[in-house]
Amino acid sequence: MFLPSVLVETYLDYAQQHGVHLDDSSIGFHPFDNVSRIDLIQYLKLIDTIRTQLPEHDIGADIGWRFSPQVFDPLGTAIVSAPNVQSALETAHRFWDLFGLGLALSVHEHSDNIELEIQSVFCIEQALQRIILKSAVICLYKILVQLLPYHQADFILSFKDPLQTADFLNRRIQIQMNAERWQISFPKALMHEVNFCANALRFDQAIAECESSLKLSQAADLHYSLHETLSTLASQQMVSTKTIYRRMQQKGQNFQQLKQRKKYAAALNLLNNPEISIEQIAEQLGYTNPSNFSRAFNRWANMSPSQFRAKSFKPEES
Repeated sequence: MFLPSVLVETYLDYAQQHGVHLDDSSIGFHPFDNVSRIDLIQYLKLIDTIRTQLPEHDIGADIGWRFSPQVFDPLGTAIVSAPNVQSALETAHRFWDLFGLGLALSVHEHSDNIELEIQSVFCIEQALQRIILKSAVICLYKILVQLLPYHQADFILSFKDPLQTADFLNRRIQIQMNAERWQISFPKALMHEVNFCANALRFDQAIAECESSLKLSQAADLHYSLHETLSTLASQQMVSTKTIYRRMQQKGQNFQQLKQRKKYAAALNLLNNPEISIEQIAEQLGYTNPSNFSRAFNRWANMSPSQFRAKSFKPEES
């Protein structure tokens, strides 16, 4: 699925504000194109280009403060208008796969506190992971603060890297640097506090939209083999290829682009296992020649599979 335009526009606006040079060759699309058609591969290239040109900036923190719940709409609206934090988290868990954008949310419940951990689903370069995860933690924190504005001081943000703390200190936020996980923790007692923004009508409407998106996703079941064709997929679902094509169009999807994104996602996960050779990965993804896989991966990630693997297993900078 293509990424929400507001997500991409936030990075583009940040890049323009700081004088970052963007072109088709560096990010895979023109900055003034229809950004609602940007996929994960192009998104990662955009972040990497900004990171390369702004090495002294804490991009994850900067972007996180710019994000709003609308990045995840209609899920964002459902969370913000839920009756309480527990309902908000249950809603997030129920629909997260539709709107999580390559991130996983885990809830760890302890005797006195709750920990919300965010992880990357894909094994991508650690520098990009830090930017994406930090921005996601801050965005989630902003959502929680909307629910419980009078308990802002009770939330603790944890980051796995050191960071420039001036902005956080100015905001009087509790933070932990060099932590073991990217997460937010808060007292368990807050789970049942009444949401300051609770709105039953908005909540029901947003849930209905989320359910509609979920049904559409299930109707156009895309959990097919990487080697299947559009006609094979249509036959399995006992519908015409035109029906499958129309369903994909409704979701802003293209079959060939979707297969490429699935291959890229599969390649990222396989490269995360050092025991699987690049030749074996190429074969699993349907490439008869490893060099064809290397060329395809270089087109997706702007680096070779071996270069990506070397960067992924490089120790994190302290």
